[in-house]
Amino acid sequence: MGTSLMSACIIAAQIVMVPMAMLVGAKADAWGRKPLFLIGLLILPIRGMLLLLFWLAMPETRDAGAAEANLHQTDNTRRAEKMLIEAAPG
Repeated sequence: MGTSLMSACIIAAQIVMVPMAMLVGAKADAWGRKPLFLIGLLILPIRGMLLLLFWLAMPETRDAGAAEANLHQTDNTRRAEKMLIEAAPG
């Protein structure tokens, strides 16, 4: 699953990047390179905030992944963990 998710992220980035590169290339002479460069720099913090908001808004996704990993544990592993917890001082 991790590989396909990474592939989807790369494809999504390229779907946005190619048209933007074409737009900037077409408008660079008309608008000037410095204003386009500044727009690109201003978009970076906005992109970071959107990523942070997306990451904070999806805790159930992370929890579901952890739950899925726990479902695949064998009975022997569960018994061993239980024995370690019971044997722990405290």
